[in-house]
Amino acid sequence: MLQYILYAIALILVILSYQDIKSRAVNDILAYILLSLAIIYFILNQISSFSLYSIIVVALIVLLSIFSYLQGYWALGDLIGISSVIMIDQSPLFLILLFNLIALFLVFYVSIYNFVNKIKQQNIFRLLILDLLLGIILFITIKVNFLIIPEISLTIATLISIILLWDQIEAYQQNAYYYADPKELLIGDWLVEPIEKDNIKIPVRKQGLTKEDIEKIKNLGIKVKIKRGVPLLPGFMLSTLVLVLLSI
Repeated sequence: MLQYILYAIALILVILSYQDIKSRAVNDILAYILLSLAIIYFILNQISSFSLYSIIVVALIVLLSIFSYLQGYWALGDLIGISSVIMIDQSPLFLILLFNLIALFLVFYVSIYNFVNKIKQQNIFRLLILDLLLGIILFITIKVNFLIIPEISLTIATLISIILLWDQIEAYQQNAYYYADPKELLIGDWLVEPIEKDNIKIPVRKQGLTKEDIEKIKNLGIKVKIKRGVPLLPGFMLSTLVLVLLSI
């Protein structure tokens, strides 16, 4: 039964990741189904093999994720995604793998975005090749376990991921602002500057625009400056797919 739940979680993550990349928004019903399945999976695992360590890890990461959401570092879909994935596996090996796959996807996504938009595009192909090689090394390390201590190789890979990621993310963030038409706005979009016009005030919220904010902007009929986020769900999806592949 646990295996089928894992397959269902992976499938939903694939769908949500596609939505995240394509439209910056995910289906709320699917997101909550994902979270529900992950909670069921975690509870069944705890019933069969109780682990205080797993409970502590899940609690800490979920609390950290909620804090990040409240501070506006990521969206509600990202909060649900990381909370769901962490309930599947809490081993140190998986946690390191999860971080690396998120970082690898972000390097790939941001590098392609920067290249298409002609932002800091030097060495783009070298960066993507390194990204691909690092991903292959990660998978082989986990699947074949050819190194004596895979945690060490993954830790080194983590440092490489951070180095690859940092420079590209910095360039992306500097060019992540754009003016959006009211009809393009979505709940949770991050407003860059507060709006004050015709006695209407819309503050900058850490959790992004609300439905009421968007209605006010539509009534004003003006374009607003929005900060473009980076999709994180694909990184969560990749880590889950690796778990599925390893379980086959």
